[in-house]
Amino acid sequence: MTAAEHFDRLVTDLADRGVARAAMFGKTTLQNRHGKAFAVQQPDALVFRLIAGSPAFEQALALPGAAVFEPAPGRAMKDWIAVPEAHADHYPRLAEAALDALG
Repeated sequence: MTAAEHFDRLVTDLADRGVARAAMFGKTTLQNRHGKAFAVQQPDALVFRLIAGSPAFEQALALPGAAVFEPAPGRAMKDWIAVPEAHADHYPRLAEAALDALG
């Protein structure tokens, strides 16, 4: 499955928690029931908003190829981790952690 297909699956799997697909800054996102984004779809990765320094953040960052998300070179977003689709088996857990971190 592609990153986009994994993203679609998360939309379905988290619908009962009020999660919806939305657009923000020209990107497809997952938002909680209050309209706060916690995941972003990229062509070959999903990006999750995790609390910097939290166990979920550190676990995501430890995955080979994962990195702090930079929407533009040199513009790191400290709480966002881009996780390559090679680690798609971690996407459901990371999505849940990101959603929970929003409260």
